[in-house]
Amino acid sequence: ADHHIHYYDLRNPSQPLHVFTGHKKAVSYVKFLSNYELASASTDSTLRLW
Repeated sequence: ADHHIHYYDLRNPSQPLHVFTGHKKAVSYVKFLSNYELASASTDSTLRLW
C-alpha cells in the first residue's frame, strides 16, 4: 500500500479522479460523509477529513 486514497470514476477506471495523500501508514477506513466530504482513518492513528 502507498498510504494514499485513490478516488475513481468506475466508468473510466484507468486513472483516478483524485489521490488523497497525508497518511503515513496504511489507510484502514474510508467513509463518504456527503457528496463533498470524505473521512479516512489510518494505522498511523490519524483521522482525516477531506
